[in-house]
Amino acid sequence: MGIVNKNNTTQNVVKDTPRVPGINQLSTQELEFLLNMLRTATLVGEQVEMFYNLVVKLQNQYIDQQDK
Repeated sequence: MGIVNKNNTTQNVVKDTPRVPGINQLSTQELEFLLNMLRTATLVGEQVEMFYNLVVKLQNQYIDQQDK
């Protein structure tokens, strides 16, 4: 038997905000910080694939910014 959530209030609702091109882009300094933090991260089995995909995307964004 599972636990039933009887609380009908919604929590952690993210309000839709208009997307402005470029506002969510990370700066080179932010990308370097994240990549350095991820380099020392400790992972467990199921996190490896998601971690790998995240790092590839961050590296690609970093390389794109370096080319500008």
